[in-house]
Amino acid sequence: MSVSLRVCPEFEGTIITKILLFQTFRLNDKPYLDYYYKEPSKPFCQNVVKPKLKELVTRFHKHISPEREAQLAQLY
Repeated sequence: MSVSLRVCPEFEGTIITKILLFQTFRLNDKPYLDYYYKEPSKPFCQNVVKPKLKELVTRFHKHISPEREAQLAQLY
């Protein structure tokens, strides 16, 4: 299946995205598991992960365990 949509009036082209069925899940390599918790000061964590994580915590805090929420609060 593919989807075609108009993103915004300023963009004249068409973006086509192919949607694939989920096949299998592969756990990441061990050095990258819990990367944000192990390396919160790394640029990727500060510039990419942290803003997204803050947004998720803000929106879905009711669904986060108190222990995990406390752990996240220490990283902000």
